Amino acid sequence: MKNIKYILSLLMLSVCISVPAQSLMSGYFADNYKYAHQLNPALASDQAYVGFLFSNLNFGVSTNLGFDNFIHKLPNGQLGSFMHPDVSVKQALRRFSESSYVNVDFGYNIANVGINIGKTGFLTVDLGVKVHVDANIPYELFHFLKEGMGSSNTTYHINGLQVYQYSMFELAGGYSFKVPAIPGNLRIGGKLKMQFIADDAAINVENMDITMSDQIWQISTRATAGAHIFNALYLKTDKDGYVKGIGYDNSKNIAIAGIGLAMDLGAQYKFQDIVPGLEASIALQNVQLLRTFFKSSISAYTEGDITYSGFNDLSFEDDNEFDHVVDDLEDQLDKLTRIKPGKVEKNLSDFRFACPTLTIAARYSFLKDKMHVGLLYKGAYGPLRADNMFMLNWNVQPKRNFCFSLSLTEWQKNLLYGWLINFTPENGVNFFLGMEGIPFFPKYKNFIPGGSSSVYVQTGFSVPIGKRDYDRLQ
Repeated sequence: MKNIKYILSLLMLSVCISVPAQSLMSGYFADNYKYAHQLNPALASDQAYVGFLFSNLNFGVSTNLGFDNFIHKLPNGQLGSFMHPDVSVKQALRRFSESSYVNVDFGYNIANVGINIGKTGFLTVDLGVKVHVDANIPYELFHFLKEGMGSSNTTYHINGLQVYQYSMFELAGGYSFKVPAIPGNLRIGGKLKMQFIADDAAINVENMDITMSDQIWQISTRATAGAHIFNALYLKTDKDGYVKGIGYDNSKNIAIAGIGLAMDLGAQYKFQDIVPGLEASIALQNVQLLRTFFKSSISAYTEGDITYSGFNDLSFEDDNEFDHVVDDLEDQLDKLTRIKPGKVEKNLSDFRFACPTLTIAARYSFLKDKMHVGLLYKGAYGPLRADNMFMLNWNVQPKRNFCFSLSLTEWQKNLLYGWLINFTPENGVNFFLGMEGIPFFPKYKNFIPGGSSSVYVQTGFSVPIGKRDYDRLQ
């Protein structure tokens, strides 16, 4: 029973602290935003720079679960959870979709540099860390949590509970330049990224059927997990062969769990001779191939069936008898959720593709390049789902070294706004701070925020090198 409690507690906690897979897209339209090349490798800076530890830090959350899924106003005017007895089953479950999800992303740069090469070339090198978690939570799990023993002769089919996670180090090198042979101003760029996987894991609850009545409980479950971790780590087992933790083998050298290779391609065109101030761009990012090592693979599973009918002739007046039944049932449920090491299949180390994104954007500049409006589409294609967003951006730049932008984004049928401040003096320290995913029309029910949410925060700095050369980007 303790294992079940821990698992459910972690799932509930992840809803509150989890974070999304994206970047600060407002930077796409900001002139001289130093990390624009991470959004499109064709975008360049008019001045070289260097960044150090945590020079580009990002953190965000994306989920179709809101606080109003879990918190309700009770008849007495106080707030209570969706499992409170005064909250009806219909009221508690109506806000949950068939499949709920939570995305988590965190990343930072260890070091990065941007260098001007020749008349129009721009070279970038980045070393950073990325962590990602993606979880699917089926509706039937919340149904079981709410109804549970309060129903009779009910069967719950909790299938499709999935969690996917990875963390990696990434070394990226990119280059962009203006194509002189084409009229107008066409700039193309590419980036190659070497990825060193620290860990990569997937958990899948293939089947969990729970039948509950006043006479009998029946539970059948099967779940599997596959992971790639540092090869010095292994699963520790008890005398009965069940997993009791993760151990470290001092005799083995620490080695990465796998490697990856990813590529970004981008282009930017300025229609100077047709519509002055108009430009368009496109980027295809994270065309990715991952290879995990067989020696770093571990596998585990849990499966079993229990049938409990010890409720017959149970006297609730006898506390000792009742406690004995509860203890017996907890022991059986704990056995059901115990994890055993599984056989590692060789296909766990196969090559695989993952997570490309497509970005298409257009921007128009006016008032002597002091104001811009932009439109952007981004599609992200992850292992568990696809995601799409549309952005309208307004950017004001009174001085060459400062800009401020506001954005309005449509995502998951929600309107969200964001902002960005970008300060880039020719000497000193470049600094930016931005936030996206703030609800434009916040949904409140009894003062409880609700609806899908996607909040993303990014900040960073860099040190400029040399003189600014604005003409190289014209």
